[in-house]
Amino acid sequence: MLDAAQGLGIQGIEVNSGNWSSAPHLALDDLMARPEARQTFKDAFADRGLELIALNANGNQLHPTDGERPIPRSSTTRFASPACSASARFA
Repeated sequence: MLDAAQGLGIQGIEVNSGNWSSAPHLALDDLMARPEARQTFKDAFADRGLELIALNANGNQLHPTDGERPIPRSSTTRFASPACSASARFA
């Protein structure tokens, strides 16, 4: 996915972290638990000149039957938080 984005001249990528999506491109639990996983994730973007611009934990919480998946909002927020060692801001 990142190679294709780079080849198309895309500069910023939004990655889904779960809920409606199964989040196949983001192993959030692993990224939260292992610093080396976070570094590998960061490097995958940086090596291609790409920026992670958003983590998306969307869903339809008002749907009566959809939403049985765990909602990863709090984990996504912790991962993206600039104060967290698992920062997705990579400043």
